[in-house]
Amino acid sequence: KHDVCVTCMSPVLAPDDFAGFFGDWIMKACAEMKLTCISSRPQLGPELPKAGSRLEQQLRQAVITSKVAVCIMNMTKGCEMPPPGYKAEVTWAEQRSIPVVPFYDADRYDWKEAAAWKVELPAAYRWGLGPVRYRRTAHDEAKEQLRAALRSALQDLE
Repeated sequence: KHDVCVTCMSPVLAPDDFAGFFGDWIMKACAEMKLTCISSRPQLGPELPKAGSRLEQQLRQAVITSKVAVCIMNMTKGCEMPPPGYKAEVTWAEQRSIPVVPFYDADRYDWKEAAAWKVELPAAYRWGLGPVRYRRTAHDEAKEQLRAALRSALQDLE
């Protein structure tokens, strides 16, 4: 069992999609907090696991054996709604009452776009944790937002 599972909404298709970078960054922040962490979808890159495949089962295990899921909101322009990570990882987390912390690239998406996701993807926001907004110029602030959201989620589980 892990403390945190890091996942994302969509396969990493666009060159300006830094979900892989954010996945590593979040895992380092978790390690600094002495939390065990596993990464799922960001490691897959453009791969979309087929339903029922071993890869999909591994993705599911990563989520359901974790206490908290951090979901990188990497919404590919023109992507299907809801995106694959919502239909899979966020739904599995919700079914198991696993808190989800939304995390997004505030240099790539503006606040209006992010606010719309609360309506379109409510399960990612149900726990009221975040969203964590990452800006290159406010790196430490994002890390503190992430730490606070994770502490809150883990305390609520105790």
